[in-house]
Amino acid sequence: MTDKKSTTLTILLGCTLLLAGLFAEAPSAAAQSARGCLRPEGVAEAPTPSVTAAQVEADPTDANLKALAVEARDYVEDLSILGQGYAWCFLRRDGGDWRSKSVYIVQLTSDGSVSFHGKDMALGGRQLRDEVFQPIAMATGLEFSGTNPVTGARNATFANPDGGALPQDLGGHAVGYLYAPALNAPFILLAGVDIQESHLKPVVFDSADTPEVTASDVVDRDTLKAFVNGAIDFLRNEFATEGTSALVRMRSVFRQEGGPWRDGSVYLYVLDTTGYIWFHGAFPNLYELTVAGGARDAVTGEVIYDLVRKAAQADPEGGFVEYHFDDPNDDSDSAEIPKTAFVRLHSLFPGFEHLLPPLIFASGFYTTTTGPGTDTMTTFVPVVLDSTGKNNSHFTSELALTNRGSDAAMLNFTYTAEA
Repeated sequence: MTDKKSTTLTILLGCTLLLAGLFAEAPSAAAQSARGCLRPEGVAEAPTPSVTAAQVEADPTDANLKALAVEARDYVEDLSILGQGYAWCFLRRDGGDWRSKSVYIVQLTSDGSVSFHGKDMALGGRQLRDEVFQPIAMATGLEFSGTNPVTGARNATFANPDGGALPQDLGGHAVGYLYAPALNAPFILLAGVDIQESHLKPVVFDSADTPEVTASDVVDRDTLKAFVNGAIDFLRNEFATEGTSALVRMRSVFRQEGGPWRDGSVYLYVLDTTGYIWFHGAFPNLYELTVAGGARDAVTGEVIYDLVRKAAQADPEGGFVEYHFDDPNDDSDSAEIPKTAFVRLHSLFPGFEHLLPPLIFASGFYTTTTGPGTDTMTTFVPVVLDSTGKNNSHFTSELALTNRGSDAAMLNFTYTAEA
């Protein structure tokens, strides 16, 4: 029941749910961003289901579970690519009509990989154990036969249009659908199935997943740039050789602490030019599938997304940007920690930008992060930028710094205007 070779649109959709992330409202770092869902122009407002998730929680009959699953299917399968981010952002809202405690929506690819988890975004990219996925596939009537004349991939069909109830140990209802049937993009939606770690295969690191510059190697701008470019090249190669399955798998590999792509304060994040967050290697539940536009630098007050987008669009080879943001390796949960990021706007799918526009790939290091034996010092220096006094007198400040040591020193300046 495994579709090893995915179609072009399936890959595009899988990558859409695979990628990106940056800013959202975090309880530990105030005012990082708002959790509102940005509805693009021309995209219909998300509907209210006839039976809400809270009602299903109170009365989990198969009829109610089926209604929630089928109506979620009917909503997302008719949306354009442009509306997918808004839809999944809306479906994952805690306390919303589509999510209540253990009742929420899960989307799977045709090989049983989690492309969307309405409750725990950290499980995205993980693959269900075979004994868990088999009854789900059977309930939808998932079958593969023949070859798609457009893509050359195996055709997928769902014999049960409205899916079926799952065994008691899983609970819930499963329904399948083809997004853009001509291109054969199969997905399965689950309602009321509380997918947890115990249902999933372990994340396995392959030697091929190790980049030339790993997250632990990032110490300056040069290694940071190489790390981000290595991630782009790796994803493009995985797409070309294995399709969606590999891309979805890398979503989980990219966020594994201590792995080649995530080490302490260094992680990958990806967002788009409309302001949607797609992937975040450190804080998936806080940041993925939320809107980045409301995030402001806690020190300067600047909109962080604007800084990132402008730097990425200014040069096709990417650029550097500095801002303040919460360091996942800092227990203080402060949002005032200076960060240097490398951001690059790039399309994994040249020629298909009308379906999936280029995405902003990024990573960064925190300039207060120091290694063993490293000394740090914070000093406040009062300055007068430019002022005039009596009798045409003029006042300004100059600062000269000298490094008397044999090792390089890193300086980070933060200017705070007079209140």
